[in-house]
Amino acid sequence: MRVRIAAALALLAVLSAGCVTTYREDELEDRLERLAAATKGLHKPRVFPLYAETRMTALVLLADARASRDSGLSASLARSLAAAHQRHRDLVTGGSFPDLTDQVVRNALELQGEEGLPGLQLLVASAEAPSAELLGAARRARVRVIHRDFR
Repeated sequence: MRVRIAAALALLAVLSAGCVTTYREDELEDRLERLAAATKGLHKPRVFPLYAETRMTALVLLADARASRDSGLSASLARSLAAAHQRHRDLVTGGSFPDLTDQVVRNALELQGEEGLPGLQLLVASAEAPSAELLGAARRARVRVIHRDFR
């Protein structure tokens, strides 16, 4: 009986620890703006934060993005990428959850048409480097990806 209680408490502790977000939404946006300002060569960068309030929210958004390439967050980023390209601006995106960032950015790039977004630079702020799949999607969309560590 005590072992079950201890196991349940340990599981609860792990789950509650996973519900803490490193940055508030305004802090995330400020941090991305600072990264944009510190990165030479970006042309009038626009910030698109990939915000999730908790780890659990991030997992739900990630499941949605994995299930559908045109999930809400992915489609919204895809529209922002296209708008940035049309206005000759670069885009900065990222967030506290690397898996979510990678999947949503990859989806958004894959949603671009055959003509792609030539000339667009996309700064991806993440604790992990972009996956080979994300880089492949960027190459097909003719987008230059710049990675900046985001811890």
